[in-house]
Formats: sequence, structure tokens, C-alpha cells
Amino acid sequence: MVTIMCRSKLQKAIVAAGLPCGPSSRAPVAGPQRLGRWAATLVDEGRYVVALNEGTCLTLVVALQPPESFRERFADSLRAALLGLGLQEDAAEVECAALREAPFVRLRAPELAEDLDFAEFEAEAHLEDGQDPLSVQDMLNTYPYGSATTRIEP
Repeated sequence: MVTIMCRSKLQKAIVAAGLPCGPSSRAPVAGPQRLGRWAATLVDEGRYVVALNEGTCLTLVVALQPPESFRERFADSLRAALLGLGLQEDAAEVECAALREAPFVRLRAPELAEDLDFAEFEAEAHLEDGQDPLSVQDMLNTYPYGSATTRIEP
């Protein structure tokens, strides 16, 4: 099951924005989702979310505002990253659909802490210096995270 595990600041921002935290009432997404859980945190004074996939360490940097369209921006960012890696559109869409429906839960994955700390620190530093979020994302995806268990292959 796909979930978005949030650090406490992000969880509070999601609740404050009125975003539903639990899974939607729609039917589960059909298809073999392979990406699973995401760990996410706020950076740049709460303007961006840095999300790290648990199995692959694929890292996304997504604007939080406006919060009502955050899930769609998150899914669009994932689609662009997956297509850029050579995945076919239908496989990317299965992952994006699952992400759109994923519940926001509290982060309880200590095995991801070091990698998420690194991504948060680096994103914060580069965004603070005025670097474009997409170039920060690209830079974060060149780092060989220690917790990655699989690689994304087309």
C-alpha cells in the first residue's frame, strides 16, 4: 500500500490546510504499484515538501501551496520523474494514481531518518540560496542513499 509518511511539521501543515489525511473512499487503484511508501518533510520555511521513496530513494521536491492541489502536483512530479527515467506512461500512471489516493500518516520509519535528514538539509541549503526546485530535485537524485533497496528500471 502506498502511504505518505510525514514528519510532524508537514503533518501539522496538512491538517491546518484541511487536507484529508486518511485514504480516500474510492476503490483501490488497480495495477501493480511498485513504489510503496514515501517519507516526506517540509523545507524552505514550509514552501516545499521533500519526499523520498522508501524502496528506491527517488526524491521529489514539490511546492506545498496551494495545499488543495498538492496531491496533484506531487503526482505530476512523480510522473515527470518516472517518464524521465524511461518508464512507460501506463506504468507511471499506476504509480501516480496510487499516490493521489495515499493517506498521510505520521513518519514511523527510523531506517529512513538518515536519508531524509540528508535530503532535507541539502534541499534547505540549495533552496535558501535561490536554486530552482527542479534542479535541487535533480541534485538529490544523484546522491547514493544508503537505504535504497531497489532501482527504478524501465
